[in-house]
Amino acid sequence: MELKQVKAKIKIKGEEKEAWFDTGATLSVMPKELALKFGDYLEYPAEDQFEVVTAKKGAKVRIIGECSVSPEIAGCKIPRTTFKVSEDVEGIIIGLPEIDSWGIVFTPEGPKPKECPIRMALI
Repeated sequence: MELKQVKAKIKIKGEEKEAWFDTGATLSVMPKELALKFGDYLEYPAEDQFEVVTAKKGAKVRIIGECSVSPEIAGCKIPRTTFKVSEDVEGIIIGLPEIDSWGIVFTPEGPKPKECPIRMALI
């Protein structure tokens, strides 16, 4: 798959937010402030928190927890999904695992699911 980074609007609990759809990202991440606002936030104990390296010249992002949300993309409700949470990111990043499992295609109008409702595989 060609590497892509595309910014698009998504909805979480009816509120519109911008998100980066990034085929080079191996995790989907959102800022802690949004996780507290929109999701079932679980903060990891200090010993379970970890750092990941980003594509930005080796910058690091500390993952401090996770949260579950049901985003809406291009009018299609996505099944409940777990995002990693960090205080080091400014916006929502949707990584390749979710892009693949949600069947996201990149169109001139922006990223959208190939089918709606989403059909996810259990393999």
